[in-house]
Amino acid sequence: MGQQYIFLNGGPDFPFDAQVSLYVLCDSQSEVDRYWQALPADGGAPQPCGWLSDRFGLTGADGCRTGSASAAR
Repeated sequence: MGQQYIFLNGGPDFPFDAQVSLYVLCDSQSEVDRYWQALPADGGAPQPCGWLSDRFGLTGADGCRTGSASAAR
């Protein structure tokens, strides 16, 4: 993978919203669980349908390469 991203602070006129999101493709359910615990820590929150937001307001989803990772969430 090794993708690099740069996020710029656009100030109050250009906040993060659901139009900016990440999808993390994991190799195992334990990796999904690790992200599910770590990403919303310190101010983030779970969102409907297996999505979550981090402390900066960036939304994302997790998925497992080997099956349905967060279908029950």
